[in-house]
Amino acid sequence: MSLSILNVGHAADEALLREVVTTADRPATVRTLSDLKQAHVWAVAHQPDITVVDLRRLNGHGIDFMRHFRTDLACTEIPLLAVVDEREREQRGQALLAGANELITAPLDPYECQVRILNLLTLNAQRRLLRDGLWNGDSAGEWPQYVHAREREILLRLARAGEFRDEATGAHIVRIGRISRRIAEVLGLPEDECNIIEAAAPIHDIGKIGIPDSILRKPGPLTEAERKVMRNHTLIGYDILKNSTSKYLQCGAEIALAHHEKFDGSGYPHGVRGEDIPLCARIVAVADVYDALTHRRPYKLPWPKAKVIEHLEQLKGKHFDPQCVEALFARTQSAANF
Repeated sequence: MSLSILNVGHAADEALLREVVTTADRPATVRTLSDLKQAHVWAVAHQPDITVVDLRRLNGHGIDFMRHFRTDLACTEIPLLAVVDEREREQRGQALLAGANELITAPLDPYECQVRILNLLTLNAQRRLLRDGLWNGDSAGEWPQYVHAREREILLRLARAGEFRDEATGAHIVRIGRISRRIAEVLGLPEDECNIIEAAAPIHDIGKIGIPDSILRKPGPLTEAERKVMRNHTLIGYDILKNSTSKYLQCGAEIALAHHEKFDGSGYPHGVRGEDIPLCARIVAVADVYDALTHRRPYKLPWPKAKVIEHLEQLKGKHFDPQCVEALFARTQSAANF
């Protein structure tokens, strides 16, 4: 069965919407309507999986449409994605107050669009399952295991979406999760927390989908202004993943935001220090640098592991949490298996 999208206000994006959603497990069908009354009636009758409302194309009537749409009992559970003009800050707030579940700025970036739509579809599917009583809350049952498996799959898909904008490889994102898990295990974290960190670590750089190619793929050194833009990937990633009911996405949001914070407080985006940095982010920071240095990248050869260990040792207590570094060292005997 195909996924159904109601596209209100802008037929030109129909092909893009179909493309980004069809990359999920099912094909997508898109119904584009500019008449707001007709769009509302169609939504009630067909119950689309998601409704995209382009507020730029509706002559100021889009917010009222969303308010009426959201208060209609037949439409309350249909996810709303609002397309807004990035220059209209007031419009963004109005859209959220009118019932939008997610916002995206125009022109639509296909990777960001895919991530936001997949987030909405996943969360809505879980809400329906809970509403229909298909999950009885038994953590040892088969259904919660299925839900967790699906969440982990979505996280991996998000990480792979980020690959299209960065030099990272599929092997890299899998290794990041594996190394992070082993550090968490040595630190004595419970099994479920180790599982969550392993699944969430690969999306630490998902915010890079919001960084311009002119900066992200620049072959030479970045200017100071360009570095400031690049640092925004932490905030973008957090914005994409925040406010989820999923423990995996909650952890992913913390990691995305804080994996460039430093133990001595000299990192970004907020200059948080020490144990005020979420532990999951401190773990991933060590895992990410270890893997980046020990493997070939387009711009560098791999470092010998002895040199990497010496480098991390020098940065203990400055860049990295000393306990996380020591936990990594405790597993260096098996580091080749990361």
